[in-house]
Amino acid sequence: MKPLTTGVGLRLMQKMGWRPGEGLGKDRIGDVEPLQLDVKFDRKGLAASTEQRGKKGGGVVHPTQQISQNVGGGAAWNPPDLGARNPISLLMEFAAKRRLSAPSFRFIEEGPPNSRRFNCAVIVNGVEYVPAVSSAQKKHAKNVCAQVALQALGIIRADPTVQ
Repeated sequence: MKPLTTGVGLRLMQKMGWRPGEGLGKDRIGDVEPLQLDVKFDRKGLAASTEQRGKKGGGVVHPTQQISQNVGGGAAWNPPDLGARNPISLLMEFAAKRRLSAPSFRFIEEGPPNSRRFNCAVIVNGVEYVPAVSSAQKKHAKNVCAQVALQALGIIRADPTVQ
């Protein structure tokens, strides 16, 4: 994680005497590195029964650590139930976990104003994903678009109804 070089928080900290590379606190011995983000893909608690104990160190191995290191290939991690998960959230969490830029969505509108059809395109890691189907609602189009991207990335199993 690269340190910030601009921003209001940095200016305020420097105004109070802090310098980059120093720890926080009265004696300046606090943590220098920012906390790392650990994203969970399920809605269970931290000590859920689906988590497995690691062999060394007794640490907990989360299901999110089973995602393949290669974005487009390798063995894919499949969430237990996509029906309970929002595909847009899953795509955002995937990008955050991989330290990729946030996925950007853009809408494509078609048809007359009284009968609009919407399609959505998403760019993940420089690759654009566009579903073959359009929808009458923007929200549904965005969900379908996220599902197509997740399927193409190998995060969820291919669903023949979504292309």
